[in-house]
Amino acid sequence: MRARRETRPWHLLLAALLRACVIAVGEYVVVAEPPSPSMTDVDYVVMVEGACLAGQPSERLTYRYSPLLAVLLRPACHPRRRWFGKALYGGADVLVAAVSASFAPPERHRVLWLFNPFVIALSTRGSFDSLVQLVIAVMLRANEAGFFAAVAVLLGFATHLRLYPVVFAPFLALHALQRRGLRAAARLVLVALLAFLLCNGLAARLDAAFFDVALRYHVAGRVDHRHNLSALWPLQLQCSREGGASPACLPFAPVAQVIGLLCLFAHRLATLRYRCYTAALLRGDLAAAALTFVALNSVVTAQYYAWALYPASVVSQPLSAPLIGLLSLLHLLWLRLAYDVEFGAASGALLPAPSAPLCLLAAVAAVRLVRAPRT
Repeated sequence: MRARRETRPWHLLLAALLRACVIAVGEYVVVAEPPSPSMTDVDYVVMVEGACLAGQPSERLTYRYSPLLAVLLRPACHPRRRWFGKALYGGADVLVAAVSASFAPPERHRVLWLFNPFVIALSTRGSFDSLVQLVIAVMLRANEAGFFAAVAVLLGFATHLRLYPVVFAPFLALHALQRRGLRAAARLVLVALLAFLLCNGLAARLDAAFFDVALRYHVAGRVDHRHNLSALWPLQLQCSREGGASPACLPFAPVAQVIGLLCLFAHRLATLRYRCYTAALLRGDLAAAALTFVALNSVVTAQYYAWALYPASVVSQPLSAPLIGLLSLLHLLWLRLAYDVEFGAASGALLPAPSAPLCLLAAVAAVRLVRAPRT
């Protein structure tokens, strides 16, 4: 029997120290005046200010997140503890790797997660996505242990924080169906839905405007032609210019996402005729589903690809180095162009250039994730 390979404690300690150093540099060394880029995400500023308001978080303009996050960020209201949320998110990064150690090859998630500059930059600048990834990591661990009730509750909670984990539901239900039968699969779906509704109900009690300013905003979709590396960027631009009556405002992205996800699910159903739906196959499907959802979304920022990065980092069969390199190169190219548009005088006309090949490579990666042999 193959011995369990676990992450060594010094890897976790080094990763935590690295994040602490980056946070310290951002808080006490680098002081950037607008419009120069800062080491603090503007969304983090919005969330902290929303958490510190005497009333409800939604009173802070552009606060479009769960008020449960505002509760977590209350300690950051102290002027000398503005870094609290960054430390919380950075710690969640490290915990993700620790939780994943029992089912993921350590050499993979050490490189792709613990010491990934992209992941480190996101959490230390104040992106709460690492909390969602931690919930997903615990969910995968519970799935490995066969605790499907816990899987359902965690799926509902993760979907409350960010809507994208909902694309995991069909694959998790299929996995439960094959392992425990129809009743277990139905129970997983119902409990996940109940957990999602309960979280939303609690959020509405904390902030009466939650459904309008947060949930409906994300469900209805948003138009953003400035911070967008989606292949549908030209349609977003035309829609913003011509208004809602324009054909460019039709829901091309949701239709494409549904078709892409149905193809992945149909492929998995077809393969179950001759192979068991193992937990390793499930992790690959979740990574492919997240990648498909992101690549075909109408609005895509660089951090959206982090949604697929964690599931991709715990599959048994890695993507090829050239494919990862090309994806990273296109990300860097787009970010360079976006920087020139945002902080310089460059035109945004070149922004769509890397978007289409990025979407194509994401599709190739998704296919590789569901077709690669796994142990």
